[in-house]
Amino acid sequence: TQDGNWLVKFYSPSCPWSRRFAPTWEKVYSDLQDVLAPKDVFFAEVDCKVDRAICDAADIDGYPTVVYYSAGVNKGEVPGGQSYESLVDFAQNI
Repeated sequence: TQDGNWLVKFYSPSCPWSRRFAPTWEKVYSDLQDVLAPKDVFFAEVDCKVDRAICDAADIDGYPTVVYYSAGVNKGEVPGGQSYESLVDFAQNI
């Protein structure tokens, strides 16, 4: 996440909220990836069961959490980050 703008989903596969959110995240990604990549807006996800140190460094205290990074700097959680509309609106206005 050192270059560009990133929306990063932090999740746990054992968390029911993360599993419920997964289709929304996938839809946002599939709808926007080609449109936003030329604008240096990218998507990533971190499995906190596998990459606990990354989640700890990002101060993730619940799942799922979507965080906005710009040039490697954590800019905070995306407001309303679990709704399709909020994520699309935020991503398109970066």
